[in-house]
Amino acid sequence: MKVLSGFTLFFSFLATLFLSTRSFYVGLIFLILAYIIFSAIRYSRKNVKYGLVKMLVFISLVISLGFISFIGALKYLYPKSYQDMYTVDFITRLKNISGGEVGRNNAWQNSFKLIKENPILGTGTGNWKVEVLKYETPTTGAYIYQYKNHNDFIETTADTGIFGGVLFLGIFILIFANFMKAFFKAKKGDEELYKWLFLPAFGLFCYFFDAFFNFPSDRPEIISFFAIFVGAGVAFSPQSQFITRLSSLVIGHWSLVIRKALRVTFIATLLLLMIGSIYIFHLNFVSLKLQRIAKEELNAGVLRSPSDLFMNGFPAIPDINIEGEPIAVTKARYLITEEKNQEAVDLLKKDNSSPYDTRQEFFIAMAYLKMNQPDSALVYAQKVLKLKPYFSGNVSLLSSAYEMMGNLTEALKVLDDHVKLNTKNGQPITDIIYKQQAGLAAKAGIQKNQVPFNKGMASFNSKEYNKAVQYFTEFIDKEQGVAQAFEYRSFCYFYLNKYPLSLADIERAIVLDPTKPGYLNLRGVNQHMLGNDPAACVDFQKAIEMGDKDAVNNYEKFCKKK
Repeated sequence: MKVLSGFTLFFSFLATLFLSTRSFYVGLIFLILAYIIFSAIRYSRKNVKYGLVKMLVFISLVISLGFISFIGALKYLYPKSYQDMYTVDFITRLKNISGGEVGRNNAWQNSFKLIKENPILGTGTGNWKVEVLKYETPTTGAYIYQYKNHNDFIETTADTGIFGGVLFLGIFILIFANFMKAFFKAKKGDEELYKWLFLPAFGLFCYFFDAFFNFPSDRPEIISFFAIFVGAGVAFSPQSQFITRLSSLVIGHWSLVIRKALRVTFIATLLLLMIGSIYIFHLNFVSLKLQRIAKEELNAGVLRSPSDLFMNGFPAIPDINIEGEPIAVTKARYLITEEKNQEAVDLLKKDNSSPYDTRQEFFIAMAYLKMNQPDSALVYAQKVLKLKPYFSGNVSLLSSAYEMMGNLTEALKVLDDHVKLNTKNGQPITDIIYKQQAGLAAKAGIQKNQVPFNKGMASFNSKEYNKAVQYFTEFIDKEQGVAQAFEYRSFCYFYLNKYPLSLADIERAIVLDPTKPGYLNLRGVNQHMLGNDPAACVDFQKAIEMGDKDAVNNYEKFCKKK
């Protein structure tokens, strides 16, 4: 048994190292210390000091072998890229013990707010991830939320109220207190009093650290251990024995018929509850399979599956997926992809599974915009903006709605305000905002000075390039932030063989809008005409990489032979 326990201890220690989890490392340190203290008292009672020394040597050897095996595996068995990405050695992991704690601390603080709001009954079991969004949604620009609190004690209290939280914590306190009481009450050499409480006490001691920093209540394989520890703790506790004797005294006076009826009622109730639980787990399993398909396609960037698969496949429960997103939103993604926009709107308007999430309103706005109903899109996009101001995707949609209504000034303003807000608060801004900003600035500038720009375009289309230059110059004197004006004036100069002026204008256009490959192609042609072929070829190559077809011909013509 000692040999078997040695192997068990070694491999469990090694497995804990490979988990590379800070909370488990901290728990492991406390567990070893607690066990050494327990053993020291136990051996001192027996006056077997050498036994404690042997035990300390044994534990030291196991730990040393575990560390050597772990470090060796990291160095020689793991691919370098995998090691850099996913695996950290024990010391490094402990050094950054506070790393990544911002999200956990925020989740705990938000939970205390929920507890303060609902101290007696809580938010309802499992509702933490729904209710906490009222605090989390306004603080982030992405739909990536902590759908678990990373502390089962705090989350249980938020879900079930202070009384429920105290009962949950009481399981740990009661069983460990029973063990401590029995251990210190036991006489010298008498271990029967506490040895059956050793496993539940130390098992829950380990579980406590996982529950304090993570969410084992969401992991069935860990919950099974919890059930064993608690079951054993209850079975061998003095309170359980007292209740058993009391029950025997009370029930012993009842008739045999009543006792049988109670037994049948209890078994039948238990079976019904288990059948109901199995059915709910089955529905969850069906849902999870579809969630997996949708998640993989979303990550790949292409929604390939037909919407009917999800509309007909998802069961009624759960109505929120494993990451906290409403199932209705998952369905709506596929409906909108297939241009079934009105169906998406109808579906999302009926959904109230997560009132603080805002994804429902965002996709409603998107569907309305696709149906050319910008006024309706504005209503829902404004709701999203109010609850989730840092979300670039919604601001882009909001700006598009204003643009569709012809209000370019307001369309540009919401983008400018968003950039200022996110920059001030250190929030990310997607590239689409900057591209949209540049495009709208150009359109707004053209809208303010339509006459010279339109006359310039008319002259350009009539190949009256000198006249077009005059009109575009008049426009540029009033509005210098429109890349399009520099682009067409550059073309005019090019056709008039004024290559230095053409090159200067197209370079200004590139500064204003670096996303258009055609600008690089025109700069390359100018460089070639001015005899600077190396620079021209570089421009052609960049334009080709950005997808410009004309640059391919120019590269073939001017660069390939050289």
